[in-house]
Amino acid sequence: MRDYELMTIHHPDLGEDEVSTKIDDIESLLDREGASVAKKDLWGRRRFAYEIDHVTEGHYSVVTFQSEPGPVAAVDRVLGLADEVIRHKIVRAETAPPSPRTSTEPPPPPTRGSRQTPGNRHPGPA
Repeated sequence: MRDYELMTIHHPDLGEDEVSTKIDDIESLLDREGASVAKKDLWGRRRFAYEIDHVTEGHYSVVTFQSEPGPVAAVDRVLGLADEVIRHKIVRAETAPPSPRTSTEPPPPPTRGSRQTPGNRHPGPA
């Protein structure tokens, strides 16, 4: 399963409780499709940087979930058809790759000629 984030912007004519209900509907759709919702974050009403379809603000929300790729396409299709959603974006959340060396290991010993001093930027022959 992969980690995803879904950001939606709902129409400003909706009330806070209606937006919360719409987000709950999205969560139930994700559950029906086999995804597991980790958390939801309602950001509230915010002003846009530029006008979208003659609208200048909207209700922002972010839902974090884990899923296979199939349910993501279904949610994307449903949100694309929803009139109350101005914009939506689903991104795959990146996880940090494991470090090649753990922090408990000592650093490798310096090799001959690898140390540079300010006066010796170009080491001579060894």
